[in-house]
Amino acid sequence: MSNRTKTIDDAITFWRDFSLRDKMLALEQTCAEMRESKSASIMGRKMLNEVTKEFRKKTPDEQILTFTDLLRAYQEEIDQLSRRS
Repeated sequence: MSNRTKTIDDAITFWRDFSLRDKMLALEQTCAEMRESKSASIMGRKMLNEVTKEFRKKTPDEQILTFTDLLRAYQEEIDQLSRRS
């Protein structure tokens, strides 16, 4: 067997073992997960924006009573971001 034939056989074996189809499926799944995470992050930011706007509209006395709810909303979003990362 010549060196050229061995090199070609090695290349064929490499690409057969490489399993491009499996790698493409894994990449597609990863991309789908990344899109879902991005969407969840956008929704979380919008929710925090709305909660913060509502908090700012309240009187100082009402803000004191609802501060724990605002803090809890921020902590939940931080926890979600940590899980997604």
